Amino acid sequence: NQKMVAKLPDLAPKVDVLLANLEDGVPASDKEAARAGLVEVGKNVAFGDTQFWTRVNSLDSPWGLDDLVAAVTEVGDKLDVAQPPRTKETP
Repeated sequence: NQKMVAKLPDLAPKVDVLLANLEDGVPASDKEAARAGLVEVGKNVAFGDTQFWTRVNSLDSPWGLDDLVAAVTEVGDKLDVAQPPRTKETP
């Protein structure tokens, strides 16, 4: 969401965590664009003390592995948490 990305430089210093959702809230047709947005934000936003998290797609989905590879190799040390999707077994 480019509107939200534009607000991040002002928002980041005011919150504890910024969460980039790549999984269930993103339609299948937008998955690659969402992943590219994660990378763009990770590379271009000064987070300061704010943590940067992402919720990735399940590894048994067509997108999960690509989510993790992009998060680790392209965002790297700016990413604090990569959270798998919640399941019925996950409290």
